[in-house]
Amino acid sequence: MCAKRLSDLRISSLFRAAVITLSGFLAACDAPHKATPAEPDSSPVVTSAYFAEDPAILIDAARSACRNPGETFVQPRPGVTQCRLLLNPEATAAVILQFDGAIRDLPQLVVSMASARAGDGFVVTGCAFLRVPRKDGSVARIAPVDRAVETKLNDMLRAVGGKPVREVPADVTDRCFSL
Repeated sequence: MCAKRLSDLRISSLFRAAVITLSGFLAACDAPHKATPAEPDSSPVVTSAYFAEDPAILIDAARSACRNPGETFVQPRPGVTQCRLLLNPEATAAVILQFDGAIRDLPQLVVSMASARAGDGFVVTGCAFLRVPRKDGSVARIAPVDRAVETKLNDMLRAVGGKPVREVPADVTDRCFSL
């Protein structure tokens, strides 16, 4: 029991560290030396890992790590978990201005994981993007153009026992960046 709780805390800490790092990259959309946003609705950076056992512990870790003010844990569709975080005021203003965002529904950093059965195990795909509600009522996905985001997602999935997968399944990728 204690070993499981320590393991859960370790995974939750890894997820929290990944979220904090990713938020730094994505929230700095207007800083050219950091992550540079791609065009709206571009494909986000994604990375996948194979797990021999059900990766339910990752979902629990995400739920546990995504509980601070301004953070919301959502499951927009089966097999997809997301931590949606409000940005700091400066980044929020920059994103709203740059992408014609709405002020009634603020932009959020989304760290998403999608899981699917694969043979005898599971493939978990991680991605990160900005979710920007627009004045016209549409919602844009803004993906960072920075391989450091991919590296951080890879590191997180490997740290919890995942084996890197070279080809990311298209259907899992689509689910990963669900709005």
